[in-house]
Amino acid sequence: MNKVTLKLQRDGVTLVHSKATICSFLAKLELYQQNLGRRQLIHFPQLAKVLDELTDRHLLRYTDHLKAVKADITIRFRDLEQLDVPDWVMEPGQADAANCEPEIQESLIDLQNDMEAKIVLRDSKPVELQRCQCTCVAGTALCSHVAALLYQMAHYSQLRLTSVPPVFSCTETEQKWHEPSTMGIKPGPVNDMVILSARPRERKLVEGIRSNLYKGVNCPLQDISMLNVQDMYHGLRADQAPMITTMAVSSDVPLVESMFGQVQEGSVLSYQLPTRTVPMTCPHTVAPSLPQLLLSDYRLGPSTCAFVCSEHQHPHKIENSTREQSYCAEWHQLRRCRITSTKFREVCHTRGESSAENLAKRLLRPSNQTADMRRGLDLVPIAVEEYCRVREVNHYPCGFLIHPDAPWMGSSPDGIVYDPEGQPVFGLLEIKCSNVTSYVDCPYIMIREGRHTETIPSILLADPGTNVDFWV
Repeated sequence: MNKVTLKLQRDGVTLVHSKATICSFLAKLELYQQNLGRRQLIHFPQLAKVLDELTDRHLLRYTDHLKAVKADITIRFRDLEQLDVPDWVMEPGQADAANCEPEIQESLIDLQNDMEAKIVLRDSKPVELQRCQCTCVAGTALCSHVAALLYQMAHYSQLRLTSVPPVFSCTETEQKWHEPSTMGIKPGPVNDMVILSARPRERKLVEGIRSNLYKGVNCPLQDISMLNVQDMYHGLRADQAPMITTMAVSSDVPLVESMFGQVQEGSVLSYQLPTRTVPMTCPHTVAPSLPQLLLSDYRLGPSTCAFVCSEHQHPHKIENSTREQSYCAEWHQLRRCRITSTKFREVCHTRGESSAENLAKRLLRPSNQTADMRRGLDLVPIAVEEYCRVREVNHYPCGFLIHPDAPWMGSSPDGIVYDPEGQPVFGLLEIKCSNVTSYVDCPYIMIREGRHTETIPSILLADPGTNVDFWV
C-alpha cells in the first residue's frame, strides 16, 4: 500500500497513470487471495517462514483482510476505476481526430504528424513489431529512426532496465583523457545496415567506426558451461555480484561465430567483429604454385633517372608483406613516394618543369578517402568472386609490385589469376567498380578517334606483367 501511495504522490502523475496504478493494485490483491487459498506464499515472505505453523483459520483471516482492503480501495477510488480513457489517449497515432473533442483535434493532428519515430510492439515471445511510423523527410526507404529506436530498446532490454535511464551531461560523467584520439583510425565495417541521412553533409573523410576490441587470451573462449552466470552467483546481492550478472548472459541464448570464436547472439562481438566471409575464388583445386612477382626474366630498358638498384629478393618480400593492400600500413608508405598506376597517365602527359614540380607537390600531399574509393574497396571482393565464377579461374591476392629496374614506380594489381586454358597460365587482374547503371556508360572503355578517353589503359600499361585482365 505504501508503494501505491508513493506512485500516486509523484510529480507529473496524470489521471491515466493513477487509474493504471489503482487497477494494477486491485488485480494484485485478487491474485494474492488466490495464492493464499493454494498456500502459495511467494508474495508473503514472512508467512512463508512459518508455513508449517499456519492453519486454515489463519489463512482465512488473511484472505478476509485482503478482501476488506480491496473493498476499501474500490470505494475510495471508484471514480478512477470507472474513468473512461479515450482512444486518443491510449493510441494517439491511430485515433481519428474527427471523432475526438473539438478542443484537442488540432493538437492531436500535430502530434500524429510529429517528426518522430513511433512503433507499436506486441507483448509476446519473441516481441513482434505490429506497426511503425515515421514522418521524417527521408521517407520510408532511407529513414533510420525506427531501426535506431528498436536498437536502443533492445539495448535497454538486455540491461534489464524498466525505464529509460537519465541522460547525463559531459560534466556529470567521468573524464576520458585516457582514450586515444580518433585521428588516423579508418572506418571499419560493423554490419550490413547502412544508416543514411536525408540531407548528407559534405565531408572530406568517410565517417564510420572501427572496433578497438581485442582478444586478451591466446586460448579459445570459455566453455558453454561458463555461460551459467546466474547459477554461479546465485544468492549474492546486486551490489556484491560482478558486472557480468547484468549483461543478460545465459546458456539459452544461441551462439554465433565471430572473429574471436563463438559468442552470444546480439552481443557486441557478434556484430562489431563478425566472421569474415571467404569468397569462392578458387574453383580449380589442382593448380601449380604461384610464381614470385616480379618475374626474374622481366627486364626494363635503360633509364636516365637516378635511383638505387635493388635485387629481386627485396621486391619479393615487399609483395608478400603487402598483400592486404589498403589495410596494410607498409603498403601506404611504399606507394606514397612512388609513381603508381593511378598516377601513371598524369605523369606521362605532364609537360614543362613548373608543371612537373606542381604535380610532384600535389602527388606527395596526403590524400583523403572519398566515398567512391570506399565503395570500390567494399565491392572489389564481390567483383572478384563474380569474375572467378564467369571465367572459371583461380584468384590469389597480390601485394605492391616494385621493379628493380624502375624502383620509383609501383603497382598494386587486384590479384593474380590462374587460368589453366590460358597461355601463360598466370596473369594479373585489374578491377574497376564504377558507380554507373551499366558498363556501357563507363567512359574509360570508350575509344574516340582511335584513342581511349580515360586513364585505365595507362593503368594496364603500368602493371608489370604480360597478361592483365580488366574487369568492370
